[in-house]
Amino acid sequence: MVKALGIARSLGGAVMVALLLRSFVAEAYVVPSGSMIPSLEIGDRIVATKFTFGLKVPFVPYKIVDGRQPRRGEIVVFMHPQEPGTDLVKRVIAVGGDTVEVRSNQILINGVPVKRERLATPCARAFGAAEENDGGPEEPCVLYREELNGQCYTVIQRSGREPDDFGPAKVPPGHIFAMG
Repeated sequence: MVKALGIARSLGGAVMVALLLRSFVAEAYVVPSGSMIPSLEIGDRIVATKFTFGLKVPFVPYKIVDGRQPRRGEIVVFMHPQEPGTDLVKRVIAVGGDTVEVRSNQILINGVPVKRERLATPCARAFGAAEENDGGPEEPCVLYREELNGQCYTVIQRSGREPDDFGPAKVPPGHIFAMG
């Protein structure tokens, strides 16, 4: 009986430490979609630190300690605004007070184009629903290297599509604009 109680205490302590680490220090995530390809692939496992942007009480919207705000170019994990319980993994493009727009697939922040260079690397991928199911026909694409706030990363763009346009839109204070 005494031995069983000791084992139960040890297991309880281990569970408590694991919950505290997951709630306040870091949490593992699986990348759910192909929106961040080629930087992150579907099914990649990542670990996100929790304390960088402040400490929150788990399951309630109360902050214990404020942290810094996310910066342009950083990858963040956050809950989907319309689907609680669904995590999104995206790159911060603009922060509160910025005006963001996309003209012919070129991102502009406060009217200044994000540095972008076309890569000569050949590219062909499956896109859309087929991408999520790891199948479907491959389509030609183009790779670009972008630099935002000192962060360099590669983005992929489908060939033969009408260019995307968005905005301009002003990001409210305390919010971010993220893309993937």
